[in-house]
Amino acid sequence: MKTLKYICLALCAMVAFACSDDDAREAQRSEIQSSTEMGIYRDGQSWNPSAKTFTIMTDDGLNYTTLTLENLPTEAVKVDGKLTGNMGVEMEKITGIYLLKKDVRYIWLWSDDAGIGFVLPKFGMDK
Repeated sequence: MKTLKYICLALCAMVAFACSDDDAREAQRSEIQSSTEMGIYRDGQSWNPSAKTFTIMTDDGLNYTTLTLENLPTEAVKVDGKLTGNMGVEMEKITGIYLLKKDVRYIWLWSDDAGIGFVLPKFGMDK
């Protein structure tokens, strides 16, 4: 009889924890449906281009290069950044990155100092 009591308590506890997990997931689903910013969402946190990190990856995911900027540049404000990855285009410090051009879909960044440029999707960068 005592064992049955503990089994019932354990089952009730599992059901209670499962319900709270379902409620949390439901809240997260509702939250993402009301969001209009492009990004990746997990546990109420989002990643979007304002994080200033951009990654280019091969289809198989084995090779990548990541551009990390200290801030988002403008035509008037130059920023620094770095390239990391395993595609042979690593640069520890890129200085003087600025906005060269933009249109409805893309932005073009350029560094005269390093002689390197980037074409990136514009989404999320008009803040």
